[in-house]
Amino acid sequence: MTTPPRVDVLGLPVDLVKLEDALASVDARIQAWRTAPSEPLMQIVTVNAEMAIQALRNPDLRAVFERSALVVPDGEGVVWALSRQGIKTPKVAGVQLVEALAARAAQCGWRLAFLGAAPGVARQAADTLATRYRDLQVVYVQDGFFKSDEEEQVREALAASGADVLFVALGVPRQEIWLAKYQSALGIPVGMGVGGSFDVLSGRIERAPAVFQRLKLEWFYRLLKEPWRLSRLRQTLPIFVWRVLREGSRKSVTRGEEGPS
Repeated sequence: MTTPPRVDVLGLPVDLVKLEDALASVDARIQAWRTAPSEPLMQIVTVNAEMAIQALRNPDLRAVFERSALVVPDGEGVVWALSRQGIKTPKVAGVQLVEALAARAAQCGWRLAFLGAAPGVARQAADTLATRYRDLQVVYVQDGFFKSDEEEQVREALAASGADVLFVALGVPRQEIWLAKYQSALGIPVGMGVGGSFDVLSGRIERAPAVFQRLKLEWFYRLLKEPWRLSRLRQTLPIFVWRVLREGSRKSVTRGEEGPS
């Protein structure tokens, strides 16, 4: 299995992958797991500027970054920070990766599990993907509003599901820390925190139109739709920009060669 180049952004690892690279890494990990279930698990983290600052403040989340097999740049802020190091790499949006994984799953026979979001949202997201990709196998769906005394039952059901990929939408940082804690016991080879991806796939929230995506203003469109996010961004985005500027354009490659351009 080819290991993607990994670089350092504010002391956090980020892998230089295009969408196809990420899919290839997942494919290789699932094949290896099916041959030998003792193979290492793959946790995928999708990082944007807000999440990066959370990781710098939260040692548990930072530890997840450092242990994860794949950390993809899901945010224009992270792509900009990489450009300050002279590295050109595309944004890999979390919802885009979820849909691409579903498409590949339908082709390859991977089994998918959906956990999290509000009641009914995970089911609608799974149904939407199953409609788009006829051969998709969805083996488990559960919303995120289970009680603490129900969590063991949820984990047991997941472990028995035979899933190859688990999407978890419990919010940052809970979803990443939850996966890191339980993925091994679940025996699911690939796990990914997906944030609001279920909301988008279910149609509950509209993804930015193509013109906003091309102009790299998807974050702005989301802010227009969800103005309550502004207070959160005020607490993280200026800090992220200031720290990136303070660190200058120093390049730090921590694994592999320089990535895609």
